[in-house]
Order: sequence, then structure tokens, then C-alpha cells
Amino acid sequence: MPTPAYTPFEECPPYDQEDAAGLSFRKVLAEGVVPHLDMGLVTAAGPTHKFPARHDWDQVYLVFGGTGYVHLDGQKLRLDRPGIVLIPRGTEHSIEADPGVTLQYVYVNHRP
Repeated sequence: MPTPAYTPFEECPPYDQEDAAGLSFRKVLAEGVVPHLDMGLVTAAGPTHKFPARHDWDQVYLVFGGTGYVHLDGQKLRLDRPGIVLIPRGTEHSIEADPGVTLQYVYVNHRP
């Protein structure tokens, strides 16, 4: 059973990932702490466009800062205020931050 805790984002461990310039990553909730879930914080300093990805698990983005676009299986959707992006398993997706803007979101992976 997980232990109750509070961790400020800046204390979450950073990690590297091969991706576009202008991106930084922090692991907010490591795999195994809560069964089937892990979470990370992505900061995208625009202009940047995260490399497209596709996963074998469902994913949710909690967008809380900045503006840009999310690309979902060829559909380009505007991110102009805080919101939620649902990415079902197998969906090709990427995110794009507007020039001069810092886009931030938390991803939640729900692994089978």
C-alpha cells in the first residue's frame, strides 16, 4: 500500500529522454508505487514539438500551463487553457508549444 506523501514538483527526480529540444522531464510518481500507474511532469519551452509517440497503455495529459497544440492520430487540437487530453492506447500523439511560451503538463500512464 502506498504511503501518503506530498512532493513539490521541483523535488521530483529529473530524467532524460531522447526528444526534441526545449523539453525537460521529471518523474512525479514512479512505476510500482501505485499499481498500474506512473506519472511525470513535462515542461516544453516553445517553440518546440515533442516527437510523436504511440504506447501500449492509456495515457492522460493534465495540461495546466501555457498554450500550443496536441496532435492525436493526425488531428491537431488547440491547447489554449488548462484541460485534460485523453490518449487511448495505440494513439499516435505529440505536443507542440507555441513560440515564447512554456507549456506544462502532467502525464498519467495507466499500464495494464
